[in-house]
Amino acid sequence: MRAPNKLLTIALCLACLPHCQHEDIELDERPCGEAQSKTVRHNAGFAGIDLLVAVDNSASMSEEQAILSTQLFRLINDLVFPTADGEYGAVTSLRMAVVTTDMGQQFGDQGYADLQLGSCHQWGDNGRFQTYANRTIDLRPGEIECDLQSDPPRQCPAAWQCLEHTSGDQTVGRCHPPIGDGTDQMCPALNGDYTATSLENPNFAVAFQGACLTNVGIDGCGFEQQLQAAAKGLVLPANNPNLQNPFIRDDHLLVVLVISDEEDCSIADGAMFQVDELIGDHEPNKLNVACGNNNNLLYSPQHYWEQFNALKKNPHSTFFAAIVGVPLNTSAADAKPCEGSGASISKCLEREEMSMVETVETDLNGNDFIVHREACSRVQDEQLVTKARPGRRFVELAQLFNQDGYISSICNEDWSGAMSEIANRVVKRLQDSCFPQQIDWDPSTQKALCDLTVEYVNLDQCPFSLEDGAVPVARTELITGEEAKILECPLPRLAAPLNCAEAKLDPFLNGSEAHGWYYCEDTRESFSQACDPNGPFAGTDEDGDGLTDCQDNDCWRCEVCGNEPGIDPTLAPDCLASCKYKIVLTPKARQTAKDHLIAIACPRATEICQ
Repeated sequence: MRAPNKLLTIALCLACLPHCQHEDIELDERPCGEAQSKTVRHNAGFAGIDLLVAVDNSASMSEEQAILSTQLFRLINDLVFPTADGEYGAVTSLRMAVVTTDMGQQFGDQGYADLQLGSCHQWGDNGRFQTYANRTIDLRPGEIECDLQSDPPRQCPAAWQCLEHTSGDQTVGRCHPPIGDGTDQMCPALNGDYTATSLENPNFAVAFQGACLTNVGIDGCGFEQQLQAAAKGLVLPANNPNLQNPFIRDDHLLVVLVISDEEDCSIADGAMFQVDELIGDHEPNKLNVACGNNNNLLYSPQHYWEQFNALKKNPHSTFFAAIVGVPLNTSAADAKPCEGSGASISKCLEREEMSMVETVETDLNGNDFIVHREACSRVQDEQLVTKARPGRRFVELAQLFNQDGYISSICNEDWSGAMSEIANRVVKRLQDSCFPQQIDWDPSTQKALCDLTVEYVNLDQCPFSLEDGAVPVARTELITGEEAKILECPLPRLAAPLNCAEAKLDPFLNGSEAHGWYYCEDTRESFSQACDPNGPFAGTDEDGDGLTDCQDNDCWRCEVCGNEPGIDPTLAPDCLASCKYKIVLTPKARQTAKDHLIAIACPRATEICQ
């Protein structure tokens, strides 16, 4: 605990992230009644998003790419141009690039196999960011949400209209072209290797450009190296800046999204090209099962967990998502779901549909071939339009990313739910209110001895009821060269258990009527930096079992103490407790604070002025 005459003031940003400037956290003396403000970004804050999308461009992806263009448009809208009734504010800094899964016949970054395998050629696209000059795409009318009150609607392609749609008992807006069915829409001009937007350089075509980038065709190599393509694309600028412009920014959340109907075949060992399935005389041919049958010649999912995290200074600065071959969640599958966060799909690989079982299929020319049985399929107008093989390696990688991993089935007819879920999870990561140190908490009231304020510009009174004894503070500030009134309104403090696990189960705190915030602590042992002697929790016994760090059996099971590799993904939810001290806003309070700066000062002014 700190001495009561110290003040810690930290400004957080709920969606207005560019206001956050990086500074060291300081403890400042403050005389009674005199407020000081120090704007910092702490622990898990991010200034925006770097989004890399790996799109399968093999021959089986025609139908899925038709869905992807519209749904990627929608994903970027959810992030950058959220509708007025959305829970979160806009992300104001975003880069988005696309790579294909075509890595040719290369392996292990050492070279490529000198043989001809279908449409595979030498290095393939080699992780290069995809660009376009003159391109058209098809966008589906009525699927992109928009604000009915906006004119023109910022969520729609240029010249499109936002029209009323009835959804249940609600009237919502959807984008429609002025004429036609949305096919052959001319893409906005794109300069560079990726699309981007920021406060300094706003780009209102960013969603349209991003959708256009995903239209990569279906002529790529059938040995899809989805994870290797993503990893290669992210390091190409560092290896050779002449190939493409630098993409990753240290203060931005890296998001890797894979779209594919096949299992990952990221080849580590050139011996893959000498396996029996490829060179043997088989009838029917077994080319399509070579990768799944020789997992030992591929890079492991653990390799890519390490690769993606190594690209960032903060090891928890990457979010991984994949729309791939897994069974859809149904009531019959609740016990072993395959769609959801990495923490929630721990038993997915036990599903029968996720087994790599060989079966014979016949192509349109009547030729038989051997494949792995599909994990899911989709029929439209009595025609089979999607058949996806088990994406076991994507599930394993999402499990390793735990809450920062997400899987959805490519066999869903409507991807809007998946895109919205990805957007919500990503924005929550941006707004993660993980406090840098323990703060004072009163066990008698179950409240923190801090004030959390929301700043409003040019308002005369707070737009919500204040806690008894709370007083708003008014000041003036220059904004874009003009003097503006700033009103700091304290959000009500809510009583909550100090243990975050207990607070998470409280129906009131998580309900729709609670308005305010609370403080809680994660009492699990933190193993994320267990072997770092300079880490914030090194040498501590947080869960009170008498053992610290590597002495703890759970730490060894989580495999961060130098023991043999081979993490058990089912243990992942219990392995890391990287955020110890949490500031939590209720859903109703998040709406109140949406698009406004919030700040927390400890201890409260009333506590040090008594």
